Amino acid sequence: MVPPDADIAADMVLHILAAKTGATIGDATTFTIGAYNNTVGDAYDADSTFGGATDAMVGDATAKDVQHVTRTLALADLAAYPAAMELTIKPTNGTLGTDDVILLACWIEYQKKILTA
Repeated sequence: MVPPDADIAADMVLHILAAKTGATIGDATTFTIGAYNNTVGDAYDADSTFGGATDAMVGDATAKDVQHVTRTLALADLAAYPAAMELTIKPTNGTLGTDDVILLACWIEYQKKILTA
């Protein structure tokens, strides 16, 4: 659910904490994000994705070290409350050859709108 206090005139940022099981330099993993608005009155699959790829994990970081990557969700694509935002998250094809990746946490950071009386 898009929070009622979210300012959709500002970008949101999806944050992901993840770790790889190995330290293969060629496995600079990114995540492909599918982001879809589910707005009241529309079909749940009416929106096109406004996601994309996150920045890359460090391929040769120490195995099991927690890493932080992000993806900006552009303000032009955001729907207002009471819309829901549906997300899919998967490793981008070709960025995870040898090591496995473990998704530990994800959250969306947003700017609050100024409330008026």
